[in-house]
Amino acid sequence: MKLSQIIQSSIEWLVSSNKVRVKSLLEKLNKQEQGDTTLFHGTIKSVVSNNGVDASFGFITGDDAEEYFFHRGEINPVDIFDNIDEARGTRVAFIPFKNYKGLNANNVHLI
Repeated sequence: MKLSQIIQSSIEWLVSSNKVRVKSLLEKLNKQEQGDTTLFHGTIKSVVSNNGVDASFGFITGDDAEEYFFHRGEINPVDIFDNIDEARGTRVAFIPFKNYKGLNANNVHLI
């Protein structure tokens, strides 16, 4: 028996004996690939600047009381927080996601 046949046979056995678990795993993978696009709302807590003027990154306190990191590249439009003093306390909407570093915000924009 060829290695490819052994692998195929093993996969078929796994799928047939664990259909529910395999289906659940595939659904989770699809959700991660597609991303959850639910908008969250929050307030800019703090903004950090590398050059003292433009926002480089910051933190949002979500309405869910969680803290989310955002990078300047996720702000839309990008120049909206050029004056970092005005950014604090600004209400925003964003798409949350979690990576190995913690909670993050994508597509940050004013509301």
